[in-house]
Amino acid sequence: MIKYFKAVLRTFSWVSFPKIVFFISLLTANMMFPLMQVFSGLMQKYLVNAVEYQDMGYMTYVYWLAAGILFMVIFLNPVSTYLGNRAMEIFKKNMREMSIKKLMLYRYSFYENYQTGDLILRLRENLDAVSGDWSLSWLLLGLFYGGGSIVVMLTFNWQLSLLVIFLCLSQTFIMTKLSKRITENTEILQKIKSVQNQMLFDIIKSISFIKMASIGRLIRERYYKSNDEAAKKNMEINKINVVLNAVGDIFEAVNILSVFGLGIVMYLNNMIDLGSVMAFLFLQDGVNYMLGNLQGFLSGTRAQIVNYNRISELLNQEAEENDDKSIKLQNDDIIVKDLYFKYQTSESNALNLINLTIPKGKITVIYGESGGGKSTLIKILLALYPVQTGNISIGETDYAQINNTGIRDFYAYVGQSTYLFYDTVEANIRCNNETATLEEVMEAAKFAQAHDFIMQKPEGYQTMVQEHGSNFSGGEKQRIAIARAILKNANAVIFDEATNAVDMKNESYIYDYIQKISKRGKTVLIIAHRDNAKLLADNEIRIDRGMLVDR
Repeated sequence: MIKYFKAVLRTFSWVSFPKIVFFISLLTANMMFPLMQVFSGLMQKYLVNAVEYQDMGYMTYVYWLAAGILFMVIFLNPVSTYLGNRAMEIFKKNMREMSIKKLMLYRYSFYENYQTGDLILRLRENLDAVSGDWSLSWLLLGLFYGGGSIVVMLTFNWQLSLLVIFLCLSQTFIMTKLSKRITENTEILQKIKSVQNQMLFDIIKSISFIKMASIGRLIRERYYKSNDEAAKKNMEINKINVVLNAVGDIFEAVNILSVFGLGIVMYLNNMIDLGSVMAFLFLQDGVNYMLGNLQGFLSGTRAQIVNYNRISELLNQEAEENDDKSIKLQNDDIIVKDLYFKYQTSESNALNLINLTIPKGKITVIYGESGGGKSTLIKILLALYPVQTGNISIGETDYAQINNTGIRDFYAYVGQSTYLFYDTVEANIRCNNETATLEEVMEAAKFAQAHDFIMQKPEGYQTMVQEHGSNFSGGEKQRIAIARAILKNANAVIFDEATNAVDMKNESYIYDYIQKISKRGKTVLIIAHRDNAKLLADNEIRIDRGMLVDR
């Protein structure tokens, strides 16, 4: 229980929302039902005594209690519920926004270490579970109802009250022991679900390859195996919950029989009035309610602790160093000196003693075998990986003097795999320059020779890009990406294997664009396998096995 409250308070401390209003509303809203039930129990006592003793003075208490119930129903409960729900909606909104903000600030290596399926599970299922956590309400309702009932019962008769308290503590002890196993199984289940999410993501993303390679049976069997494991864990958790429910039912029956039996004996011996016995039978339901809620709280919090911990782990990763260093960079030579780089999972360096200059306003081609270090160098240039040893500068301005956003603003990037967002064509081109007008977007598309095929679509620039850009060919997607790079108007443009997935005609379009922007004074860096790219080069660099071979 202590772990749960620590997890809740830690999460609440991260997010800005009206905490005081939330907690006051939470307490008030969860007091209404218990108070109404306790008041009803007292009304039952006074009504029975009014009849038994023929004393209408008891009815005064009944009227005041009824007025209190009406006040809670008409005013207090609706107001506190509204304010509490409003505060929680603000929490949910800010929690989701903070999650996305943090994810955008994490180092690139974070995404290499986490599977996509696991991240989606944390961002959707775990985050939704945390945002919709009702465990505190269960606990408060139970404590207020059960605690209030016990206090009132103690004023009636301490012997009967002690019997109810003893049964309550016995049930709590047993349920606590049983619920510990829920946490263990829930943690394992979350890991299995992460694997399943990743498998589903891979199936959807690579369905064409699965069909062409005829490996559908193998993929199905792998998923079925994972699904069986998840089903077994769910059944184990369900089995524990069934036992918990059975324990609750047994104690509820024992409570009723014990209170009724002992109460009647005490009434017949003039140890208690009949109204108090009847009120006991009504109020002991509050103890049963408390135990039921405690059962739900314990089983629920065991699972919620896992959700809170998974969200906590997700939101406490190391962020990029992206301070307020804002230097307006002019187009200049990109200079790499004595650069070494080593991946954490590798024993050898990916780059060794790299010294090179990418001259401004020229076309530089970097080529070499796959795995030689070209992509690693590009990721360091784009500040996806930090400079471990050595130095990179733009002119006389060292990378250490520039924040990551400033470095990336210096470049426009066109990769081999073009990603188009689920949005309009216009929005996809404009994403690097949000203030650009439609006319500027169209000019960039014309320059990239994309305008004509865009206009052939029924909705032109307002055409929605389908998933994976499936309503455009590979060459068309590349030209949209080039239009995006043009509109960014960066000082340098990187083409990272940009022609590998296109035919000769589209490759010719791309090379025409490269020559045009070079004539405009832009620095162009091409990563290529094909020899055609070398024909454009003002400067050639070869990297093999992490080393500079020749230039």
